[in-house]
Amino acid sequence: MTGGGVIANDPGDEFLEQLLRGAGASEGQVQEIFETYMKRFMRGKISEAEYWQELRSKYGLSIHDSISHEFKKWRGLVANDDILELAKEAKDKVLMLQFFLTLLIKLATTIFSMKSLLPVGWAM
Repeated sequence: MTGGGVIANDPGDEFLEQLLRGAGASEGQVQEIFETYMKRFMRGKISEAEYWQELRSKYGLSIHDSISHEFKKWRGLVANDDILELAKEAKDKVLMLQFFLTLLIKLATTIFSMKSLLPVGWAM
């Protein structure tokens, strides 16, 4: 049950799965918990205390009162350094392209403004 994104991976799903499996949840129960209770919790529909209590009641999991402290040990998202480096390179290239386009526009504007200074009959 790994979750993940492009810019960062969310090891929180794996961490929570380990907690739930340690409390006695089967793989199917973990999947169901993620699809129902976790969504409700993440959307603020139920509190953390209600979340754990509902898991105890519905699945008969042996969830001790200190699980909240374990749950809060999760350290957050882990950056995908390869993608961040690609994004930086792309940004640098866009900035360079922007510089050259600005230079080209200024040059073209100068050339076209000089055209009006040419004597009649001269062409560029």
